[in-house]
Amino acid sequence: LVAGASGRRGHCGSDDGLRGDTGGAFVIAIGWPLPFLVELGILVSTLGAGLQSLAGAPRLLSALAVDRIFPILDIFAPPKTTHVNRDEAEPRRAVILCAFL
Repeated sequence: LVAGASGRRGHCGSDDGLRGDTGGAFVIAIGWPLPFLVELGILVSTLGAGLQSLAGAPRLLSALAVDRIFPILDIFAPPKTTHVNRDEAEPRRAVILCAFL
């Protein structure tokens, strides 16, 4: 499914922002046949980006701590483990910090 649209210059570049004749956002005004799907898509996209950040940021913070790039972040490094007990290698402190933020 491919969709596209265009609008007059006044709609797309006005000082009111992206607004159409309906008083709503221009993108929603051209969302045919069901404008609420545009709002739903924006919501799902935002939630997906947030969950992606929550999944990736703790790993990045943990990697910075393990590599000692910033020594102040050492607290976020996972503990040293053996090959037997890998569950302890999860960056739990980094996950908690990122969830809190």
